[in-house]
Amino acid sequence: QVGISNQPGAAAELLMVGPLKSSTVMRRLLHIAPLWPLFVDACSNFAMENEYVISARTEDLGPVDYEFVMVTKPKGDRCLRSCRQGYAAIVAEKEGTIQDTQIKAGLNDAGLSCDKQTLLGSQYPARNESLDNIDAALLCQWALEGYSSIADLKSALQGVNFVTPKEPMFLDGHWVLRDA
Repeated sequence: QVGISNQPGAAAELLMVGPLKSSTVMRRLLHIAPLWPLFVDACSNFAMENEYVISARTEDLGPVDYEFVMVTKPKGDRCLRSCRQGYAAIVAEKEGTIQDTQIKAGLNDAGLSCDKQTLLGSQYPARNESLDNIDAALLCQWALEGYSSIADLKSALQGVNFVTPKEPMFLDGHWVLRDA
């Protein structure tokens, strides 16, 4: 599937992409992929639904005052709620400080991935004292260290509430999660 939204508050358009088994199709996609940012002002999310299960994403960030770095986190190291999985992730480094809990993209050892994307005008629910309120900037950390599948996440989401992030780079966010 491909989700595209380039208007604040606009609903995402979805396009179903079937199996891409032809090497000719793959070559064409690889040739046009570097040009995508020149023509589109939006986030994108691609998944090949074939035997390779390759996914890719972009995020329309605009100017930023930080660098991206990759971090690894072993199972059991400084967890938010649960310590069942280890993961590798892309995070921001600002002024020499690695913000390792604010994950832009990551993959855990069970094959669950989480990507933060931009959606201008995003709104978050108010705190709900009957649920576990978690800063939305920590959504990927919560998912990657605690769960191994989308089915596990669906069950867990019944008890949590992701509230407005304190970190500005996550204020206009939405997330894409996939499992192996």
